Amino acid sequence: MTLPRILRLRDELAEVGVDVDPDSEWGSLLLTELDYAMRPRVHERRVPSVGAIIQPSTPPTTWEQATGLRVTLRPVDSMPLTGARLFADGVSSWLVRTADGTDEWVGTP
Repeated sequence: MTLPRILRLRDELAEVGVDVDPDSEWGSLLLTELDYAMRPRVHERRVPSVGAIIQPSTPPTTWEQATGLRVTLRPVDSMPLTGARLFADGVSSWLVRTADGTDEWVGTP
């Protein structure tokens, strides 16, 4: 079931020319992450910054050349998504979300 606010977000994106199908795996993942970024969970009385990479289309080995950052990847494994997001600040660490559920943390050493 799709939340009404996810549908509103889809409609807002469509207004600016970005069509996202909330019923596709990728679209659902994208809208969920955008919704979270707009309404992050308060943790220890502060709103944390957030960083997510959604379904990357290039292998992580090419990221250093493009970004100038050396990155390491670690599997999220069985940690719930709500907990995993707390480690992804969008500055030195990110959460890589994939449609197949093999999420990983990316960090700069």
